[in-house]
Amino acid sequence: MSPAMAGAASASAAAAASAPQVAAGTPRTHLDASATPGAGALATYGLFGAPLALAALPLYVQLPAHWSAQLQAPLAGLGLVLLACRATDAFVDPWLGRWADGLLQGARGPALRRWVPALLLLVVGLGALFLLPAAWVTDWSTATRLAWCAVGVLAASLGYSALAIAHQAWGLRLGGGAASQARWAAAREGAALAGVVGGSVLPVAIGMPATLAVWLPLLLLGVVLLAWRAPWPAAVVGGTGPSTAAMVGAAATAPAAASAGLAAPSRGALADGEAGEAGEAGEAGAAVSSWRPWRRADFRALYAVHVLNGVAAAVPATLLLFYVRDGLQLGPVWEAGLLGLYFLAAAAGLPLWVALVRRHGARRAWAAGMLLALLAFALVPWLPVGAGPAFALVCALSGLALGADLVAPPVLLERLLHTGDGAERQHAALYCGWWAAAAKLNLALAAGLALPLLQWAGYAPGVRTAAAVQALVWSYAGLPWLLKLLALGVLVRAGRRHPGLRDRALAAQAADARQSPPGAASAITHRSVGQPSPGQPGVHR
Repeated sequence: MSPAMAGAASASAAAAASAPQVAAGTPRTHLDASATPGAGALATYGLFGAPLALAALPLYVQLPAHWSAQLQAPLAGLGLVLLACRATDAFVDPWLGRWADGLLQGARGPALRRWVPALLLLVVGLGALFLLPAAWVTDWSTATRLAWCAVGVLAASLGYSALAIAHQAWGLRLGGGAASQARWAAAREGAALAGVVGGSVLPVAIGMPATLAVWLPLLLLGVVLLAWRAPWPAAVVGGTGPSTAAMVGAAATAPAAASAGLAAPSRGALADGEAGEAGEAGEAGAAVSSWRPWRRADFRALYAVHVLNGVAAAVPATLLLFYVRDGLQLGPVWEAGLLGLYFLAAAAGLPLWVALVRRHGARRAWAAGMLLALLAFALVPWLPVGAGPAFALVCALSGLALGADLVAPPVLLERLLHTGDGAERQHAALYCGWWAAAAKLNLALAAGLALPLLQWAGYAPGVRTAAAVQALVWSYAGLPWLLKLLALGVLVRAGRRHPGLRDRALAAQAADARQSPPGAASAITHRSVGQPSPGQPGVHR
């Protein structure tokens, strides 16, 4: 078992004593929303995160260094291309959330067949970006090279985004409260970390073409497990079902569609479950539905933390290979080893962060992770050339801190979806779309600002003058440190101002569940998410 999956299994076992188990005879593809997800359900759902992450590492981390060093793309032009493509990708993410919501409320077979275009975009896009022989581009103009890169990035990014949003929304709609959501997140992100470790080591060990040849069967295996074995959200007992009329309201158009005058479902039509007539709603309804999460002050506060913390992570992710090669002047073997160490530390730390979330709350656990990252990045400006072992310590500490970024935010987002009457849970994929949009904008800004600024400061791959290296070092570590510190301050302030983000509320809920008789546990769980208990009137999702 990989460290990532071991973390997921440990997280599942840690909370098993505090939640009811799946009844004997329950079909493998069905799940009681109040039950503890078993190891099989966690594995079949989470494994798809591995090939997605293996694709994400080349697309978001290795691409700038590959295209600038091997295909001779200028840093400034490459940065602007990545800014435009990733910003476009981010802009359509809420629409992809709408698409994912439509899939997850229907039958499994037809829904997963609609994943095929996204799979093709991802495969073709990665092939265009990383299987292009350098000899082919020798006579290409700079504009032609950047245009090819733009098409490949846009195709791969859109395919990746559609699949990642659908996968995350799948887990959120399985419900189960904070403890179960921590396990679903740990399974998904643990498998993702295993994929990222493979993505960091395999290109150096066997080359990018062979890496993609390994990746494609793994991607197909993940799809097969989702198609035939993983719990399906629309089949969750007491969870999110297709008969919930209001769920179709999650099929809201993105801001792009609203500004173009495209229709979105109206509340009146959806109240009767008339999903097929949803396209006749007006532009105003689309705008209201698409911007629905932004009505909430607690979501805006959490989103601000997510953006600041995300930019703080995106800048070093974009510049890591440049820093290792020209700042520390280490070889390719170090690149693979340091990337692998970073993600292995994150995978090994997942059980710790899940335990901290359970004991102290998601907000405190996330803050602890930010403090650890601040400590790690404070060491970077003082590292001399060739300080591989010292930088390995930095990678291990920052990788351990990454685990908090993977486990805590989904728990906080899931808690917001259950605040009040719980109606927002029906719009889970729309929230995921906005959430993913921020991550893409973070990466877009990191590439679109950091790469041109480095070129204008005199840095280019292979240039190791004192001024160029100093600009690289402070861009890699100094700016992220300041942003991470600002994110920590916003998180602390948000917890004081918004009850839904306070760890105290979750601790009280868990204490109530432990002190109540077994028959009352379900009622407490339903009340905590704004749902009626089985003996009360109302709609059960």
